[in-house]
Amino acid sequence: MLTAVIQGPFTSPDRAHQLKHLLVANTAAFACARAGVSPIVPHWNTAWLDGTISAHFWYEATLELSRRADFQIFVPGWERSRGCLDEHAWGLVKGKTQVMLHAVPLLAFEKELPPDVWVTQIREAARGL
Repeated sequence: MLTAVIQGPFTSPDRAHQLKHLLVANTAAFACARAGVSPIVPHWNTAWLDGTISAHFWYEATLELSRRADFQIFVPGWERSRGCLDEHAWGLVKGKTQVMLHAVPLLAFEKELPPDVWVTQIREAARGL
């Protein structure tokens, strides 16, 4: 079974924003499962552990998960995250397949969870591996 690491913003000014990021990552993980791909979700591995150990440690730990995954999935908003920019650049250098999930209107989350377009994107990437 293929694996994909979900990458997106996490560091936030408060817990409410972190929870939003966790839920988006979780939705992407659900899309992976529907596409037949096992998700790796660093957001949940490190939830609310910020400040316990250096940020550098968590970035390296997440990069290790990327190394082990077959491909990378970036959720909307990833380009505003320093960690995601580094993970994206690393993936390009290593030749990792990268999927940038399309931004979807919030209303779509109320109608279909996960958005079908995400499932399709992930399925197509998995077929190419």
